[in-house]
Amino acid sequence: MARIQKDILDLINSAQVHNRQRIRNDIIDVLEHSLSHLSLKLSLYDFADGSSEELLCLVGIIKIEYKSKCNRYNIPVELWIPQNYPYPAPMCYVKPTPNMHIAVNTHVDQNGAIHIPYLENWNQFQLFLVYTNSSDSSSNNKSTNSDSSGNNKCVICFDADIDCVVLECGHMLCCLNCSKSFQQCPICRQQVQRVKKIYKS
Repeated sequence: MARIQKDILDLINSAQVHNRQRIRNDIIDVLEHSLSHLSLKLSLYDFADGSSEELLCLVGIIKIEYKSKCNRYNIPVELWIPQNYPYPAPMCYVKPTPNMHIAVNTHVDQNGAIHIPYLENWNQFQLFLVYTNSSDSSSNNKSTNSDSSGNNKCVICFDADIDCVVLECGHMLCCLNCSKSFQQCPICRQQVQRVKKIYKS
């Protein structure tokens, strides 16, 4: 596992991405999930406008149970991670093997692109709130001191330190740069009146 993890980290470190720590955390969470059998690659993604970018991509199968545990399907997928993830959603595709064909429906188009409400109404803050809540529940015995390692990092990019306060609610959750990406506080949903930079001694 340590060898696999080192290869994954090397691949993530070689990619051109904006929120490397967040991407690393989310990719490792997905790879450790028991229903996914995915691997990570760095490859060219072709956009509809004809441009292309080298992006991280999770490729492999996801196991889906249909009606009962006896009916389990292995769905081949590609999950492309945009360079500025988590602001845009991942681009997700069903990638059938040569002997399979895509059943076009409201959630999968003829190219295999997946269109589900979770992706269409993407909200990176819901994702980080789920991540934060699951992290909190597994670390009840840890110190709550905001200066301890890990507790002082922006919960959006996971790279920069928390260096601002959202007003008027007073929540401190992100760096000044990430604070520009929302109009409502991701924690309490109050309208953001202003964001104030804070300085620590």
